[in-house]
Amino acid sequence: MSQISDMYRLGIGVKKNAGKANYWKVLAESSPKYGERKEEIKKKIDVLLTESEKMDVADVEEMCMEILDLIPDPQTMYEETAIVYYTLGITFEKNRDYQMAIQGYKHAMLVSCVKDNAMLPYRLGCCYYHMKNESQAVLYLKKAYKLGGKKLFRIDNDKYMKFAK
Repeated sequence: MSQISDMYRLGIGVKKNAGKANYWKVLAESSPKYGERKEEIKKKIDVLLTESEKMDVADVEEMCMEILDLIPDPQTMYEETAIVYYTLGITFEKNRDYQMAIQGYKHAMLVSCVKDNAMLPYRLGCCYYHMKNESQAVLYLKKAYKLGGKKLFRIDNDKYMKFAK
């Protein structure tokens, strides 16, 4: 949960992209399907965010798929999509399934309002680091550093900093 909070703190719709993010958010929320399902989606996400650390991977996956089924197309317009995929990424990463974590984070990066979020490339860089894929680790950690600066690298450990510079 703390890493998900970090995602918010470090900026869904960061200042650099706030205008575009707000435009897409207003457009997405005006969708009739979204309007009907918004409260149900919000409740399920609240449960996911508070309970995911206590759940096993299969249960987190199942809950995420349920939420994604409620989000109308195109799902990349909805911030909730990024939250769901980010949660999947965190869950897989904690279980050392880095390949699946990478898939979750990359899906989250497709959401229009999180394009400039530093946490996503940071988490991707960490996964690639653990997979011993130095070129991809460097690529994503440099991007994260450019977007979030040094403060981002204090979340887990400074060991990733040498790849970011």
